Amino acid sequence: MSLSIPLKSSDIDPYDEDARRQWIINYLKAEGVYHQSSYEASYDNCVEEVAKSISDHDGFTRVGHLYFEYHVDRVMWQETFNESEDGMTPEWPWSESPNPNDMSQGLSHMYRQWRIDYHQPVDLEESITPFPTCMVSQPSLAKRREIWGVIYGDKPHSGIVVGPLEVTLPANIDFHRLVLGEGNKLYDNLCRLIGPVLVLTWTVVYNKASTLIIGINPLFNVSKKSLFVYLCVRRLWVYLLRWLKTIEHGYESTIVEYLEEALTEAISNAQSDDFNV
Repeated sequence: MSLSIPLKSSDIDPYDEDARRQWIINYLKAEGVYHQSSYEASYDNCVEEVAKSISDHDGFTRVGHLYFEYHVDRVMWQETFNESEDGMTPEWPWSESPNPNDMSQGLSHMYRQWRIDYHQPVDLEESITPFPTCMVSQPSLAKRREIWGVIYGDKPHSGIVVGPLEVTLPANIDFHRLVLGEGNKLYDNLCRLIGPVLVLTWTVVYNKASTLIIGINPLFNVSKKSLFVYLCVRRLWVYLLRWLKTIEHGYESTIVEYLEEALTEAISNAQSDDFNV
């Protein structure tokens, strides 16, 4: 078996479960160590190992689905290569690790069931009102990195900017009132305002909105050459940062109100456009 295959995983969002698992399977097949029946059978054993580790070492009574399944995949990666002919294990392809309290994909029911099976205390799901997850697909980390690179080059993230086109929310923000609205009507208006190509999504940690993410709707195949679209992403990004600054200063306009006002001003400035060529 050769371990010379490069780990070309940079285009994969490690938090996209389907994409991550498909990449892993393709890699294992290329290395000649993938056997479907034994690989699928090892899932239950790895669930047991990860659940026990979380319970014994971390003491969490609940974790997010994203966190749990990510670490199950990591253990399966290790176990698969341990059982290979030479036992050499390549480095795990991704340096990122999800936050155990990231509930953007809900609670891990696998971990919850393990705790029930082993008579461990669990949080009552009935007492937890789940924070609404975003209704549109989140732009992939790889695509956001690409857009950031085109627009900003190697400019680092700083302050409230915690990732490419991702910004942390003020701790005291009234997210339901300023972003979602009653019955999500405000967010629906936001989606209509920015159009179908751009998206604004959020992550959930500790059952509350943690960060806002903007980018290009994954339904659209937009390449690096679509610079006009990339500049539209930048415009929305700048507006988002300015809106959050007003929130920090005590203003309480909704994101839609702020964007409508900013866009109205931009359109009014068009009256000074010179058509003489």
